Amino acid sequence: MSQSPPISNPSWENKLFSGLQDLRDTLQGVLKSTPDVDLDIINDLNTHYAVPIFIGSDKQQMNLFLRTEAHRSMIYSTDAPFNTSGYCSTVPNRFSPFSSTSYVNTSTPVYVDGGSQFLEGDISEETISFDSSLTYKAESFKFLLGTNQFYFYDCDSGYLGLARPSEGQEYPSLIQLLFDQGRISSKVFSLYLNSDTIVQSSTMQLGGYDTTYLKTPELGIQYIPLVDDPISWITEVSAVRVGLSGNLGWTFSTPGYATIVSGSTFLHIPQKVFPTVMKALLKNVDAQLSPYGFYQTLDCDTSHYDALYLQMGDHYFAFPPEIYLYKEEAECVLLFMSNSDDTWVLGNSFLRSYYSVWDHENNRLGLSPHKTSEVDVVTVADVPLPKKTFQETTVVDIALEVVKIAALGVSAATAVGTMIFLADVIFTNMFKA
Repeated sequence: MSQSPPISNPSWENKLFSGLQDLRDTLQGVLKSTPDVDLDIINDLNTHYAVPIFIGSDKQQMNLFLRTEAHRSMIYSTDAPFNTSGYCSTVPNRFSPFSSTSYVNTSTPVYVDGGSQFLEGDISEETISFDSSLTYKAESFKFLLGTNQFYFYDCDSGYLGLARPSEGQEYPSLIQLLFDQGRISSKVFSLYLNSDTIVQSSTMQLGGYDTTYLKTPELGIQYIPLVDDPISWITEVSAVRVGLSGNLGWTFSTPGYATIVSGSTFLHIPQKVFPTVMKALLKNVDAQLSPYGFYQTLDCDTSHYDALYLQMGDHYFAFPPEIYLYKEEAECVLLFMSNSDDTWVLGNSFLRSYYSVWDHENNRLGLSPHKTSEVDVVTVADVPLPKKTFQETTVVDIALEVVKIAALGVSAATAVGTMIFLADVIFTNMFKA
């Protein structure tokens, strides 16, 4: 009698290995398709980023600035004045509530005092969507309808608040609302902000993140620990380095707080740290301190500058000269400013090197070098902490701080830097308000 050939029974090890491979392939597919929608956003001269939205029953279209530091959104009414002095290059789109059948005015007036700017408006509710087909819409979205203002985003349509969600907040999070109404599958949004103002390839993802935007997808997302705060995305800065080679850097005996925001352009450095850091960054160049507090220079050669590295959690995060040198004709503005609040504020210029994942669901923030970034993932294990402990700069030190000054005079860079500075003042004042 002939014998049948033996049946091949794979070992449990092979079954396990095969199962893990299938799980890996499945997870990789999920990570690449996790976002529910990928939106194009507008890079406004490397100063601000805006997302197109459709509002009201008649789907009025306008562009709203992205503000991760704002707990509420603000949209201008057609009644609100705008600057006609020539500062505005185009007349911004404004919302006409009377042409929408879904608009609700709660009859709750609001006055926002921003120092040299002010805003008046009414708390309102309306349908807002990220697409004209209303697939990704939030109904009964609460926002501030701006009806009167003075130099408060006077060339714009408004802004979209994307602060951290908290229980009982007056203006419910848009991300929370989209999730509750079944429009997105998770309470996460992600930003790919780059420096390309021509092709306009910056994007925003809703409902997750996409690893194809990462420079090194195999390393995944690097999450930083957040401070418990009801609104702001705040972390701690434990050390700072100027370049990675050598020992030019300092640890802080008490970590400083850093708020990560998309509505500001500059990187704001605590005033007690600012002179020392800037002296180290400008050690090889001539620069002039403007009356507004930022430096300008004729030396726009990025090889003469080092990247600034901030230790947040287990990683160093870089602010490279390719980003912080804002070039205008033959001169450059350095996108650093002193902050009298003695905290760090990392603006959208910092975010331009990273793909950022804003995870409302798990109250965490991910920062990973994006696919066109100049920076790499650097861990504390790769580069030791600086040996020096930072010694606080005194008032006398601040007054006597001298950086080599070139006789630049009033220049185009001064004008451009001043314009960005004034925009930052507005954003910072309204952030505090």
